[in-house]
Amino acid sequence: MQFKHLELAKPSLKHVAKPYGITTAVAGFISDFIKPGFNTPPYLLGVAALGFVVTLVFFRKRAKQDGLESTFNSKVGGWLSFFALSTVTWAAITVFFTATPEKGVTATVVPGIADLQAKLLKIGEDVTEIKGTVGRIEEKIDQLSKSGTVIPDPKTPEEFYVNARFYEVKGNAGEALKAYEKFLELEPNYADVHQAYQTLMNTTQGPEVTRQVYASLQAKYPDNPMVALMAIRLLPDRNERIEKLKRLAEKYPRLGPVQFELAQEYLRPGPGNVTIEEIKSAKAAFEQFKKADEAGGVKRYYLDKEALDTVYKKRDEYDKMSTAFYGSMAEQPLIMQVEVLPDLVSISITPKELKVQRIFYSIDDPNPTIDTGLSTYLKDPSTGAPLPNHQVSGKLGQGKHVLYAKYINAQGKESPVFSHPFEVKPIQVHVIPSPGVLGSSTQNFSLVFQSIDGKEYEYFYSVDQPTLDQRTKGPELELQGLSAGAHTLYYYGVSGGQKTETYQVKLSQ
Repeated sequence: MQFKHLELAKPSLKHVAKPYGITTAVAGFISDFIKPGFNTPPYLLGVAALGFVVTLVFFRKRAKQDGLESTFNSKVGGWLSFFALSTVTWAAITVFFTATPEKGVTATVVPGIADLQAKLLKIGEDVTEIKGTVGRIEEKIDQLSKSGTVIPDPKTPEEFYVNARFYEVKGNAGEALKAYEKFLELEPNYADVHQAYQTLMNTTQGPEVTRQVYASLQAKYPDNPMVALMAIRLLPDRNERIEKLKRLAEKYPRLGPVQFELAQEYLRPGPGNVTIEEIKSAKAAFEQFKKADEAGGVKRYYLDKEALDTVYKKRDEYDKMSTAFYGSMAEQPLIMQVEVLPDLVSISITPKELKVQRIFYSIDDPNPTIDTGLSTYLKDPSTGAPLPNHQVSGKLGQGKHVLYAKYINAQGKESPVFSHPFEVKPIQVHVIPSPGVLGSSTQNFSLVFQSIDGKEYEYFYSVDQPTLDQRTKGPELELQGLSAGAHTLYYYGVSGGQKTETYQVKLSQ
């Protein structure tokens, strides 16, 4: 058939255009939706190509009898046009799918589709069927362990595991490693067995040899997420580990050990050395771990009950730390304090992240660019490098001001800009709670009035109501017998016939 004969196919192509369009659109959407679990385009391309070849054979036979024009207008011609269009289309879609996100275009663009995928496809929930049809593997191991001796000529995963533990307890690392390796080749789905093997392997053979072993295991199980997880754990670069764990966690949201490892990786540097963003990411990973646990995606991947208990213990420890330290750090990552002294304003800027590279500040300018400089006495304990100054001071005019600050963390990332309003007053009062009488329901306060501008003032004040009907020349004043709870002190000063604004300060024990 020559190219000019394709003109005869136009009626046939128009006839199949609608069913072809509907079929391709529906199949394309379904393929994109189920992409995390199964890559369908190559198979649909194969079906379309096979259909084209088969119908072409019948088409040629009929064309010899009835002619091309008549054959194109027949059902055989329609099927040939349909499969020809489908073959070209699915070849293009197959190539296109290699460049789209792992969870598909729709799940990436449309909110909620990823969760629907996880529920319908059970992504990460039943990644690989656990071998063994006669009872669970844990029960078999428990039965075999009761013998207390090595199992000669082991064949099953359970027997290899029992031998690995036996040899490890006896201090025979070589035989223990061999038994662990046999177990993992047959049953690669238990996180705690991988971790026990890696610990022993790293100790006796070194991390590089361990990485080589897992490269071979990945070649045997290229689609097993547990093997992928354990290979990622061995990578020497933390940033690479985090990036690969993020991708794996996104693909398998219900695989609890992946979410747990990702959260642990974010927090690995320890309190003070973790960035605010890492704390937030760790919290999200732990939340996903809890969801995976509720869906049954945690316990099934731990063979040893003690190992599982350790995982839950670490989870509980994180919940406590999240409230006590990480939570407050995320809510208030930077502490800013301003102390107004006579002829001087002292500023303290303290990031809760440790080892920050630089601190910048400004007064009344939302873009902080003034570098606090490096300290001559604050040093990084691990490197000895100087750390930024946390305190600066200088003169500042009276009135209301705003302190702006930001910092560059240890990873070189710039923090958001934080602000702290304050006021430089001509007078101010320092409040010192005084110890009360044991068993008394009242409270006492010592007040110290201070002139900031150097003038001599007489001070007028009142408590809880702005009547300002009491006076003192200061600078000290005792307030006694106030009822329990918070109170408000109102005050102003008079110097040379000039009255200041009325100010207020909270009184509380």
